Amino acid sequence: MDRQSFSERTKNQYPEGDQAPVNDRLQAFKTKGMGFASFLKDKTVQASTQLKQKSTEPDAAGQTPYERVRLATSQAAGKVTSTAAVGGQWANTYFKRTVDTTAEGIRKLTGSTLASVCRSEANTRPCPRLVLVCCVALVTRGLETENLFLEEAPLDLVQFLIGSFQEGSGAVLPPAGTSPHVLANAIKHFLATMPEPLLTYKLLPLLIQHGSQQPALANLVIAELPAANHCTLQLLLETFHRLSGNAAVNEMDAHTVATVMTPCIAWNPPPKPKSSFSIPGMSSSPTAPQMTRTSSGRQISVAPNLNTVLEGDESGDGSPSPSLARIPLDDDDTHAIVRVLEHLIANYKQLSDAPNSPLYKGPRH
Repeated sequence: MDRQSFSERTKNQYPEGDQAPVNDRLQAFKTKGMGFASFLKDKTVQASTQLKQKSTEPDAAGQTPYERVRLATSQAAGKVTSTAAVGGQWANTYFKRTVDTTAEGIRKLTGSTLASVCRSEANTRPCPRLVLVCCVALVTRGLETENLFLEEAPLDLVQFLIGSFQEGSGAVLPPAGTSPHVLANAIKHFLATMPEPLLTYKLLPLLIQHGSQQPALANLVIAELPAANHCTLQLLLETFHRLSGNAAVNEMDAHTVATVMTPCIAWNPPPKPKSSFSIPGMSSSPTAPQMTRTSSGRQISVAPNLNTVLEGDESGDGSPSPSLARIPLDDDDTHAIVRVLEHLIANYKQLSDAPNSPLYKGPRH
């Protein structure tokens, strides 16, 4: 409501002779309003002046708040610039090294004879053909198979597949239509029937010790494995890592895979002979499969049925070959190796990307 309309309305409410009090009231109201506005203005100016004075007052070190903010901003910008420079330099070095290594690898691969390439790969990345082919086949089309490496496969099919990769055989691919369970069991039986476990008798005590205390330290022990053992283990770990990544479908998480595979890659050495006539590890029957429970509560067999590979591989008296007799680890040692294997499977991606890791897959110089 403006002043004019207010005056006209109040004028009609009073007789002609009573206009003076109304004008006086209007003037008083105006005076009070202007006084209140002036009061607010003065207070605002006063508060602004005090805030400005306070913000420019130096602290004990003689710095004003503005100077402190400017210094902190400058330091932060310096750190960002320095970090970016270091990171950029590292990235340039890494990518240049990777490109140079790749180019050198292509040059060697395309400029060498097949014989020299095969010899080089056998020397630098030795790995059993059966394990390599079966792992590649599983990664290609078997990762979603339920209970892979846990479920047993038909004996005759497993034996046929293992036989097709024997030395001198021309098989380089599994037979068409081979079940993923047959491929997985072939790997298990191949590993379980080696004269010495994949983790080796020499390094097994150290791995057990680290598994009982701090499984992450087992990375250092893995680096001491022989080249063939190291390459085979790395291939298996990558396969198991990808398998456990589909645990929602195949029900094989890292712990379950580690529990199933531990007896296939770790067992006790044969006892020392008591006399010159005793045969170490001689047994009239294969070791019975061990049973255990996974973290999810499932009871599973943690050792392959050695009958599937001992048949037809007997000594003259009909007993299994001494080299195939197995003395399984006790429960505590088995649990320690399971922890080590579970750690390696679950963290394989990080370990394979770290240049200082024994499982690093990138270029080394």
